[in-house]
Amino acid sequence: RIRTNSNQVGISNAILYPNPAFSYINFSIPVSDEYTIEIYSQLGFLMIKESFKGEKLKIQLKSLDQGIYYVLIKSTTLYKRGKFVKQ
Repeated sequence: RIRTNSNQVGISNAILYPNPAFSYINFSIPVSDEYTIEIYSQLGFLMIKESFKGEKLKIQLKSLDQGIYYVLIKSTTLYKRGKFVKQ
């Protein structure tokens, strides 16, 4: 039997939407905790970094050009990767 804490369940079920995104992107994580969201360009440059406490975050994407971006959602002990398209 594998045991998981609520943070593991929360971060593994994190979703980002809409995808493709236009002017903003939402992050929804079912467990309230402290998280950091990092958005990277295709070349690996850190473009946006936001820290928050809670379950939801909305990030404005006005400073980003169109393209594919990679996301890293981190808590104190876990992380999840994803990607989205900015149109």
